Amino acid sequence: MSYCVTYSESKVGLLLSFVKIKHCNCLSDNCDCGSKFYAVINQCTTNLLPEYLNCTHIHEISTTSENIVVDVSELCRINYYINMGDREFCAKPIMKFEFN
Repeated sequence: MSYCVTYSESKVGLLLSFVKIKHCNCLSDNCDCGSKFYAVINQCTTNLLPEYLNCTHIHEISTTSENIVVDVSELCRINYYINMGDREFCAKPIMKFEFN
């Protein structure tokens, strides 16, 4: 299972993993020398559901073969990921107080 995330304000992707990059030569695991954290994301294309369904918070997604790495500060939201066999969907949470 993957987490579906919104990043860079409006892009959607499946979160694959996190990576910590150390900008020093310390051998300690508890290094405080300015490490940065990044997210590895499988980019997705999105399609709105038909307008007559009136569901603007749910998008059908298609994964691509492209993975990107973004700074964790660019992660905007964790979405609901719905896998229905050969179709995948991303639903934005509509009750924001659950995530604050």
